Amino acid sequence: MADVCYDWSGPSCSGRVIAPTGVSMEQRSTIIEVDGRQWLIDPFDDISDHVSSPVAGIIVTTTHHWRDAIELADRYDVTIEVPSWFRSIPAHAERVSTPTVDGFSFIEIADTWLWQEAALWNGSSLIVGDALTTSTVMGQHPLNLYPYLFLHPPEVLAEITPDRLICGHGDPVDSRIDDAIEQALTVSPWMMPLSIISFLYRSTFSDL
Repeated sequence: MADVCYDWSGPSCSGRVIAPTGVSMEQRSTIIEVDGRQWLIDPFDDISDHVSSPVAGIIVTTTHHWRDAIELADRYDVTIEVPSWFRSIPAHAERVSTPTVDGFSFIEIADTWLWQEAALWNGSSLIVGDALTTSTVMGQHPLNLYPYLFLHPPEVLAEITPDRLICGHGDPVDSRIDDAIEQALTVSPWMMPLSIISFLYRSTFSDL
């Protein structure tokens, strides 16, 4: 059974972060609950162990995170929502400008030929699939920038002041978040090649 590694409850929504079993790179999935309905974010199959209310939809935040979304969409008979700038998507997915989960919006993180990515934001909780991570595979700081974004860091994230940061890789951050984001977005040019090589090595050979 997948473990719950973080719970939160706020005035507009509640949620929990799930650590799936048998995955690498400290991957995480998230459940958001609003008004008695749940949305599954970047889900793996065993997120179902923690579904406790009707599933209203599935949201995929990056084209690297299809994971088990298609199988779960069939299981719960719901649509996979993706941001409007996603290019190649499966038949189960629908491009939307705004997610159906109340209060949340998409923030564009990446729109490149390599991948497309959005963050989810509701004024309190920031959910980021790849761009920011606490996984040690991505770096040695408390919060690290996805290496492929070193040349074009998503500066829009520096304008946000969240109460909690939920990562698609690694555990959430709920203290000194502003400082952590600022540090992650400040990448020394001479560190870029070394960091990318280290990331590729760790993600290929680490047994996580």
